[in-house]
Amino acid sequence: MIDSCRTPATSVLVFVYFGARLLLDAIKACYATRCAVSAQAQLIMYTSNLSSILTWKMVIFAFCVLNFTISLTLVLFASVVALLTAMTYLFWRRMNYWQEHGIPHDKPSYLYGSFRGLTKLYGFSEIIRSMYQRYKHTGPFCGYYFFQRPAVMVLDTELVKNILIKDFSNFSDRGLFHNEKDDPLTGHLFFVDGKKWHVLHGKLSSTFTERKVRGMFPCVRDIAQQMISTLDQLIERNQNVEVKELMGRYTTDVIGKCALGIECNSLANPNAECRAIGRRIFTDRRHGLLVSGLIQGFPQLAQKLHMATIHPDIEKFFMRLVRENVEYREKYNVHGNDFMELLMELNKGGKLRYDKNDEFKGLTVEEMTAQAFFFFAAGSEKSSSTLSFTLYELAMQSELQDRLRCEINETLCQHDNELCFESLNEMTYMKQVIAGMYLLIGFAIKYEIVYISQKLYVSTRYYHIWRVKLCTIMSYPAIQSTLYRLAH
Repeated sequence: MIDSCRTPATSVLVFVYFGARLLLDAIKACYATRCAVSAQAQLIMYTSNLSSILTWKMVIFAFCVLNFTISLTLVLFASVVALLTAMTYLFWRRMNYWQEHGIPHDKPSYLYGSFRGLTKLYGFSEIIRSMYQRYKHTGPFCGYYFFQRPAVMVLDTELVKNILIKDFSNFSDRGLFHNEKDDPLTGHLFFVDGKKWHVLHGKLSSTFTERKVRGMFPCVRDIAQQMISTLDQLIERNQNVEVKELMGRYTTDVIGKCALGIECNSLANPNAECRAIGRRIFTDRRHGLLVSGLIQGFPQLAQKLHMATIHPDIEKFFMRLVRENVEYREKYNVHGNDFMELLMELNKGGKLRYDKNDEFKGLTVEEMTAQAFFFFAAGSEKSSSTLSFTLYELAMQSELQDRLRCEINETLCQHDNELCFESLNEMTYMKQVIAGMYLLIGFAIKYEIVYISQKLYVSTRYYHIWRVKLCTIMSYPAIQSTLYRLAH
């Protein structure tokens, strides 16, 4: 009988058998006790019956329970070991993807992929640029690892053209983490994929038409005058001017007014709430670098685990900001020539959904907030950094500064010394300076990961076609690489 308990299946049967026997004996003892006449006789009989139950049956039953527990533990342990072994093997194959296909690549780190030293020693663009320099003559693309995901760096201009123009329908997905249910601010245009991206891209692109930009220009000009006044005050107080911070306050006010239709007052108050939140967007992480890397490396798994990346305070601020903005405009029938007005028009249909004809129906408040958050974060930081670096280079190279100042004065003279949309558009050298700064500081790099539905077909002018099954392709340096090669 003891031998029969050695396997999990027989252990279960013996366990059930002796459990049933003990239960049956207990019922018999209780029944026999009820039949006794006196209470004293009942007590004596119950004690006698109870002692008969706790015999060798109880000992064997306890042994079977122990044996069953040990067997189940061994089964669970073996299952966990097998699962970990399988996961380790799949992870190892994933981190050797490019080696298996014979594609040029750097040996990855199992933790950071191709981004060793990220944030500690190098910036993201520095690592990308160094990879481009190493592999630009090896073929139309090279491989690398976006943390734990195989990705592609496109090196050939013809392939860039095919990806961004000819075959763009296969490359619209970014493959970046977004979880609209648990992390609603990640549901913006830059992160979403598939049909939703196509619809949002088509609807939101109307914000950046020349007519819309022309209508927003008076707001930009007025805030520029406020910045000049703020700068004059700092000079009068004989204070040092932190240009990056000043440009950040300026762009925060511009984006807040043009995008959300609100007065941020960052120039008047450096510690204004909008400016404080704007700083925290790029400094306050919900998780450390390791967890953030795993989320970006395994976005689908992170989504199933209900993980989030945006700090809760930032999420609450933007949700409150958009809700109050929408309620105020609806209550007082306020309309403006800004990004929020477009979002409210898209909100009229309710949730972002499609009818039987695949027609767009509307945005939810959460989806509106996600678009406003991205517009605010991307616009303010990128613009302030560009302005700061441009002013630095102009200060270091006085001849460029004099030439640019000359063009500005000449153009303003042609427009009665009025800074308007037309006069700004005629400043050719100004555009060249900013475009050159994009190349210098790397903002022309287009940061995106796009999904390939089937296979990657490489340019036939290399006399062969590589057909490599890919889960992702990163065209991050595609635009920058092309411009870099043409400019140098």
